[in-house]
Amino acid sequence: MPAFSGGMQIMTPAFDIPPGAEIYACFHTELGYDAPIEVQYYESKMEAGSHHFILYRMDDDPAPIGSLDPIWCSGDFNHQNWIYSASQPHIDLQMPEGVAVELKPRQRVMLDMHFINSTDQTLKAEVRVNLMFAHGAFENAGSMVSYNTDIRVPAHGMQTVSSDCTPGDGAKFFYLLTHTHRHGVLSTIHRVLANGALGEELIRSTDW
Repeated sequence: MPAFSGGMQIMTPAFDIPPGAEIYACFHTELGYDAPIEVQYYESKMEAGSHHFILYRMDDDPAPIGSLDPIWCSGDFNHQNWIYSASQPHIDLQMPEGVAVELKPRQRVMLDMHFINSTDQTLKAEVRVNLMFAHGAFENAGSMVSYNTDIRVPAHGMQTVSSDCTPGDGAKFFYLLTHTHRHGVLSTIHRVLANGALGEELIRSTDW
């Protein structure tokens, strides 16, 4: 796992995606620092055929360091340990000044990768993530994830689904995003008022 001035890079082994295949693969590794690190900026790149990946902290990961699950993901992970994600081939996320994600010494992490090969050629899959370190005092950041698994769009039909989530007292947000698939035509995030009514619209996206 290469390190560089002010940061480090996580790079998965390259693996093949056969024509027409859809694969969920997971890479298990460890951040090679003996002291806590604070990440203030992420940059990631996925190769052709990528749909998304999620970076999780995995404190009790039993998988060997450097191992790759090439077909499905092993291990007990949950969305409370979500550190970073991307659904575009190249993306970066810079947190506000004085905000960072703290990771403990020798932090175990896992990259959960989703690839779809819609071509007639074998694709070479790989993910790289740069972690840039924070300097000085900072406020510790985390992720909050909400999703709905009750999406059942009828053939030649439409469906609208919604769900709610409640942040902790005093929670502050600097970055919001939605994630849908190709058949999604509209995705929104609203603030919910104390009386249960919808407040202002925070995000409106027609780009899945």
